[in-house]
Amino acid sequence: MQAVIDLVERDARRAGPHDYEAFHARRFSYLLATALRLRPEAQRVLDVGSGPFSAMLRDAFPEVWTLGFSGQAETRHIAYDFNAIQHGVMPQADTGFDLIVFSEVVEHLHVPAAAALVALKSLLNPGGAILMQTPNAAEIMNRVALLWGRNPYERLRLTPMNPGHFREYTLAELADDAEAAGLEVLFSEYRDYFPTQRVAGFHPVRLLLDQARKVVPAFRGGITMALAVKA
Repeated sequence: MQAVIDLVERDARRAGPHDYEAFHARRFSYLLATALRLRPEAQRVLDVGSGPFSAMLRDAFPEVWTLGFSGQAETRHIAYDFNAIQHGVMPQADTGFDLIVFSEVVEHLHVPAAAALVALKSLLNPGGAILMQTPNAAEIMNRVALLWGRNPYERLRLTPMNPGHFREYTLAELADDAEAAGLEVLFSEYRDYFPTQRVAGFHPVRLLLDQARKVVPAFRGGITMALAVKA
């Protein structure tokens, strides 16, 4: 039992507090600009998860809701655990949404991305869209680490409120998942919006790898996709 307690405490330290807003500042800026470009006329927006970006959405759109374990006092909230999809439980709301922001969430779920998209699709208004963002499993530093026999993906954690990444995806996988969910891809983009991350042992080739990210979009660290219900 003590060994399990030690693991929980170790994982809690690894997932401990950091300057979340500063780390995600570039991503937030890009995500908000993309949301406004995608559905500038949106009246009701759903942010999957509740955090600093929810406040940014409230400043840009007339009505913002959140979905997840817990919400903010200023925002209407839908309590929902995506894992309930396995038992046929879908999210419930007495209204629909013109835009759903599904950002940096899918990698934390241990249900298929297609199932999560089906759940969100059920909450869309006609003409609505889902804006999804997630790390790129095939970004260049991950590829290099694998070539050297190192696993670039983080280990699972025992901290239930911050379990880490269960599964990271490629853009092609997410496009397939969108198709399976009855959604079409309006546009997709690779983008670097996080501070540069380093993999131990690869510093001598850092400049070359950074240049490669600029030339080859699929080497970049983040994926953004806009999805809509198929006509």
